[in-house]
Amino acid sequence: MFFLQVKEGLLNDEIYCPPETAVLLASYAVQAKYGDHSALEVKEGYLANDRLLPARYRLLFAFITRQISLGHMLKMLSRRLR
Repeated sequence: MFFLQVKEGLLNDEIYCPPETAVLLASYAVQAKYGDHSALEVKEGYLANDRLLPARYRLLFAFITRQISLGHMLKMLSRRLR
């Protein structure tokens, strides 16, 4: 019960949590709900319906992920041009 109250407080931004800690707590929540990760057993997007991070961090991590993807694409393109 306490865990669920704290989780809701974090997700609704009623309790402050640094992004690194939010990701760590989200990983604990996924571990508790789904157990050990097995790439053979899970499908892409299986966490899409779970609220794991506050909205401000979801947006931040989506931006960072997109920037990393763009950086990776640019790196691959520059290798091809050589």
